[in-house]
Amino acid sequence: MIVHPSVKHRKDFIIDMFIVNLGVVTLDLAMNETFEDGTKNIHRNKFRKEVKKIREVSEYLQEKREKVLDMVEYKDLRTIDYKTKGLGKTFIDVVAKTDKDCSLELLAVCFLEYGLKRKRKTPLNEHLKCFCDVSILFKVIAENIEKAGIEISYEWDIAKEFIDKVKY
Repeated sequence: MIVHPSVKHRKDFIIDMFIVNLGVVTLDLAMNETFEDGTKNIHRNKFRKEVKKIREVSEYLQEKREKVLDMVEYKDLRTIDYKTKGLGKTFIDVVAKTDKDCSLELLAVCFLEYGLKRKRKTPLNEHLKCFCDVSILFKVIAENIEKAGIEISYEWDIAKEFIDKVKY
């Protein structure tokens, strides 16, 4: 069970869990769905090795997220769910405003990196440190995306614009 020493710690943890959910779900979407408009997609057959490595990391992050969610108190789960539903409109507004194509894999990396390393009042919870691990985010995901010929461009701006609007 994850217990928070203060209300500030709890609020930061809830925002962090929202960001983790957003990053992991975005990465999972990128691995399992193909979108035509507005995204830069990896060619699944041409870059099989790269896709396999990214898929393994996606599954690892999903497992970690499930383990953390199993340790969270019920009232925190309800608050995370409420926040997710409340911030959905803001997310769609930010993403819909952009007229540039972006990679969902890189967008997930940017959500996790910028969101979990944002300016905060409390330190990052120990259980969430694996989600902003540079060796996973940049050395596996971003590096393999770049091997497939997709460069990071507007993803960082989109993630920053959205994360800056996330408040408790």
